[in-house]
Amino acid sequence: MNSRVQHPTRIPDRLGDTPNILDLFLTANLYAYAFTLSFPLGSSDHNLISVSCPISSIPPQDPPKQRCLWRFASTSWGDLRRYYADFPWNDYYFFVRDPSQCAEYITEVIVSGMEAYIPHSSSQTKPS
Repeated sequence: MNSRVQHPTRIPDRLGDTPNILDLFLTANLYAYAFTLSFPLGSSDHNLISVSCPISSIPPQDPPKQRCLWRFASTSWGDLRRYYADFPWNDYYFFVRDPSQCAEYITEVIVSGMEAYIPHSSSQTKPS
């Protein structure tokens, strides 16, 4: 992080005070902002800092996404149950110590069973 403010912003208002940089504008990208330092407003003892940044007027759109449409009414429930019952869970996934990794593996097996025994199709969603 760097500060765009390089000049004192506090104006001394008492004898013995010195000008200081007390008002900061921190950024990781110094050149993305236009910066001006102006005289104080009213009776303020701080200079006015004005910062502007060019902003796109058109927000970025999310790309279209694929959606899976499951037809559960046509599921081969017996085959799906057998698939999960016969799957060697202990041999593949429960040896993993990381719960998040184990959850990912289990999810992969569940989805693979769904894809094999539940009719489905893909649909592309429209960007919002």
